[in-house]
Amino acid sequence: MRGVAHLTLGLLSAAAVVALRPDLTGYSLTGMVVAGVGSLAPDLDEPGSRLGRDIAFDPKYLRYGLVAAAAAVGLWAWYRLDITRAARTEALLLALVCGVGAAALAGKTGRRVMVAATGGLVLVAALWLRQPWLALLGGFVVGAPFLKHRTYTHTAAAAVLWGYICYGAANALRDNGIFWLGAWGYLSHLVGDSLTKSGVPWLLPLTDFRFALPLMSTGSRRGNLLEGIICGAVGAGAAALSVARLSGALR
Repeated sequence: MRGVAHLTLGLLSAAAVVALRPDLTGYSLTGMVVAGVGSLAPDLDEPGSRLGRDIAFDPKYLRYGLVAAAAAVGLWAWYRLDITRAARTEALLLALVCGVGAAALAGKTGRRVMVAATGGLVLVAALWLRQPWLALLGGFVVGAPFLKHRTYTHTAAAAVLWGYICYGAANALRDNGIFWLGAWGYLSHLVGDSLTKSGVPWLLPLTDFRFALPLMSTGSRRGNLLEGIICGAVGAGAAALSVARLSGALR
């Protein structure tokens, strides 16, 4: 499924959960944001994913900085006449390292590094605030970009880990909606991808068998149409549940 379909499905699924559980946060901003993030989180293993682009800086600015640093250090070392040969060599090596680093950050590698850097900042915040769930979230964001797409982030184990992260956040913020909506948002992503031909390895690492109900291929015209139909059906179901709850038919 495409990112926009995952996001839509996650939010509509969260609305259905709220209708079934009136004791939850409801349609609060926090609950919907957590559901939306959960619905996109599994695709952090894809450098160009929607969530990956949203939480990380564009790596081109880092590349520009490294190129500028390489040029500045190289020119300084080349034209300074009052430094020793050893210092000049070290400076030129530093310029070379900066240049190689800029080249290495091109393409998907740069995006992976920037997403992981965002996770590193979350880890620092977790240590500062002494919040284990936040440390797990940071570790997830650091590691996910370097995994093969639709592997370990698309498993039942990853869903359990994400649920635990949401549970910790719910306790820390005293909002039980964060757990239910965040966990279901993640699950909705896995269920949605299970409807594609590529399927999802739910039981990895026990087995790499991919569970699939191959209704569509992501990005195809038929796939886009079916995504719309599925989201529309889930939306209609969520609306029906909400109406039933408000009318008193659903208790």
